[in-house]
Amino acid sequence: MTLLGLAGLSENVWLTVIDGLLFPEVAEEDRISAAPTVILDNQFRWTGSVDAAELVRLMLNRDPAELSADALRGMVEDGDAEGVARLMADRKQIFPAFVELLIHPRWSVRLGAMVAFETLVEMAPETARQVVGPLLAAFPAVDETVKGDLLHVLGESGNREALPFLSKVVASESDAEINDAATEAIAKLN
Repeated sequence: MTLLGLAGLSENVWLTVIDGLLFPEVAEEDRISAAPTVILDNQFRWTGSVDAAELVRLMLNRDPAELSADALRGMVEDGDAEGVARLMADRKQIFPAFVELLIHPRWSVRLGAMVAFETLVEMAPETARQVVGPLLAAFPAVDETVKGDLLHVLGESGNREALPFLSKVVASESDAEINDAATEAIAKLN
């Protein structure tokens, strides 16, 4: 209903509503597997609840860095980890909301974010290196179950600036799994 209101308020907003049951070929072409799905400019995608303020912001300035963690999570969960990686590669930056996915308490969310990150490493290694600062800042506050995944991402980042931190983890960490993850990250960076 929010989208209908937006379309009714401005002649610059065009809205197409497609019933996926009546037109399955269109739904398949756009990789729509759940309703509602909102697609903006074939670039931005939301599944489920849509934050109207976020949608309006993106309609006005088309800045993918402003996507919320929920929007990025929806893209990843819809199987578009590559699309998330491409948005960050095109903008040459790690989105703040993407870091929220990497530190998310739920493993499946982190896994999807790690897939997007590994795709980003292949697409734009210089951009991927930017993840080190935000992850080092987040590391002390995350749960022990998240730390191993963050150490893996640091190793995948290709950014040797993470080495002093990783060495400190190896020297001070008593948890064997976290210590092993830090050791593997060091090996990957070397």
